[in-house]
Amino acid sequence: MQLTFTFEREPILLQIRNRLVQIYGQQRDELRHEPTPQWVKAMISSRTLDAISDGAFVRLRGLPSWDMLAQMKTTEITPMIHDVTFAQNKAIHLAKSAQIIKRRRGTVELDFLADWPTQVAFDWLNSLPGTGPKVACVTLNFSTLRRPVFAIDTHVLRVFWRLGLAPNRHNFKRGYITLSNLIPNNWDADDLYELHWLMKYLGQKICTHERPLCGRCPLASLCPSAACLQA
Repeated sequence: MQLTFTFEREPILLQIRNRLVQIYGQQRDELRHEPTPQWVKAMISSRTLDAISDGAFVRLRGLPSWDMLAQMKTTEITPMIHDVTFAQNKAIHLAKSAQIIKRRRGTVELDFLADWPTQVAFDWLNSLPGTGPKVACVTLNFSTLRRPVFAIDTHVLRVFWRLGLAPNRHNFKRGYITLSNLIPNNWDADDLYELHWLMKYLGQKICTHERPLCGRCPLASLCPSAACLQA
């Protein structure tokens, strides 16, 4: 009698996380911003070095309250974030979104999202000008809300695209939908927070936009792009 054993393969995101934790260590942060400052920080940080966006965020946080964003003109916000990428566009989006939040909720505070289902909160944030899936996920996952959604930035999407897990390296919406379907059912908000930072570090240090260091990549054996990128 011949016995046949079937071994269930580990989910791909679990394989990725386990390999990257060995390189970069665990990424668990107990110090979280409240939802509103996290949203503001996410709004100004895209395609900008962390050191620069952090400085701009500190200047904005010096405002008497976040309600000020709904009262300020774009020309008043822009100088406060002048060194971030696309400063004027981000100032426009901040002002318009703050006005919408103020009109709908009476104040520019997002604490009320704690009482909403995750998908409803995501859709509400995603409807704000300049927010989109990335900022919505960062607000929900990185803040004290700690919701189980996966934040995808340029580095994360590029790595997943090269791994063959994302359909497009530039479409955050499609990437979010595709990758959300790969998340293990038992993962919580902290697991997704950790995966984001592990993938971001890999994208910044090894799987870079130009000349990726495939020979040093812990995911090379999982990556269909590794062979051609090294050729």
